[in-house]
Amino acid sequence: MYTSREKTVHLLNIVIPGIIVVSFLGYYYSFLLETWWMFDDSQHVKKVALDGLRVFTTPAEELGMIPANFTPWLLFNYWIDYKIGGLDPTTAHIHQVISVTICGLAIYWVLSHWMSTWLAASFSLFFLSTPVSYTIIQILCTRHYIEGLLYSCLSVVLLKNFIEKGGYWKLIFSAIAYFVACLNKEVYVPLFGFFTAYLTFIAINNRSWSAIRHLLPYIVIVLIYIPYRAYALGWDRLISGYGPKIEHQGITDVVNFFTRIINFNHFKGLMYSYVLLLFVSLAVVFKANKLKTLGIFMVGASFAVGVLVPAYPVMPTARVNYNYTFVAVFVMLLLPVLWANILCRSKKLNLGINLLLIIAFSFSTYKNLSVYNPQSPLAKANLHRDIFKRTKVEGEAFLFAERSFSILKPAGAKWHHAGLYDIRERVLQSETGPKACYKICDCPKSKAIFAYSDGELTKVETGKETCN
Repeated sequence: MYTSREKTVHLLNIVIPGIIVVSFLGYYYSFLLETWWMFDDSQHVKKVALDGLRVFTTPAEELGMIPANFTPWLLFNYWIDYKIGGLDPTTAHIHQVISVTICGLAIYWVLSHWMSTWLAASFSLFFLSTPVSYTIIQILCTRHYIEGLLYSCLSVVLLKNFIEKGGYWKLIFSAIAYFVACLNKEVYVPLFGFFTAYLTFIAINNRSWSAIRHLLPYIVIVLIYIPYRAYALGWDRLISGYGPKIEHQGITDVVNFFTRIINFNHFKGLMYSYVLLLFVSLAVVFKANKLKTLGIFMVGASFAVGVLVPAYPVMPTARVNYNYTFVAVFVMLLLPVLWANILCRSKKLNLGINLLLIIAFSFSTYKNLSVYNPQSPLAKANLHRDIFKRTKVEGEAFLFAERSFSILKPAGAKWHHAGLYDIRERVLQSETGPKACYKICDCPKSKAIFAYSDGELTKVETGKETCN
């Protein structure tokens, strides 16, 4: 029996790290509230404004969407934001900050079942401050990576709680959370491999195969998801993605995939701590219960393989798009920490490992915040070109200006500008408004030309340029 003081200390050890995670992430990413629609946002807002939630019931090509990735939950998020905030992106960015903080709390919650609460909190903050997370979190149209991880964590913790305490409703809700994670982003479908390995390990450890039957709800979800995805994208595009096919270089691209992960996220210093963890874990293997140790490694290895095998075809794309490395980075960082904490039963050794990792994660988080993230492409673009404010000034002109003129070299991609035109014409029912021109010689001579400068659109003097 615990004394009241011990209960209070235990409660504080759970609550305080959780409060730190939520407060830190909410404060750090609050700068998002100052940003505007960017990248794919205008196309997604247009889609939900015109078609509502038909993305859940209509094939992608019928909706005029590229049948590449099946991410209806992302459109559901945009629909919520649009219904609440309209074309003002403030609601969407508040939603983004809330999603990030809850995701951090979910990571902390699930990991605290296998390690100390302070280590779980430091890992959560570290991972969500890495350059790959920072890149994804800055952009609304990659929220599905964050929320997919959130629902994956919820699914895992519900399953673990069901195994330990019973209650079939937890198993059902775990499967539902897994389904939502899959609807966020297909990269979370391989989580089924973790469920299989985890329940198999429990069955072997208990010397009873009864635990395997708990896979049934997840099997049902997979059997629903596959034809649902095929209906949305087409059976010939069941496994697909954006862009042209990049020739796979085999083992060279596998090595380069992990090299880019390490270099992009500046993990070289952290790797020293991980190498030490590896040696400690291997040393424990020879002393621990070999069957149980083998089972723990099997669960982790199965999870790693389940994540990396589906990632194999897209490994070459890491040359240009680091979003695809998000889940791989999470697994790569987490598994050694989990192995070391679960295998090392000695209190002194476990305490030493925890202190080492908390210090390493805290220092790495500090470096991410102070050095590496400010050097990210979008952060540097904002520093040198005032990209956040510029996107807002130009974007509001595209949507709400009541006269026709040209905006020279606006920030963002052409499809973003096209989405804004469509919103103005088809949602706001206004045919009059500015258009982008990307070279001054291509701008209509009959219209005034404006360009962004010092926080506003200023008129461009013409007549001196030389056009062929």
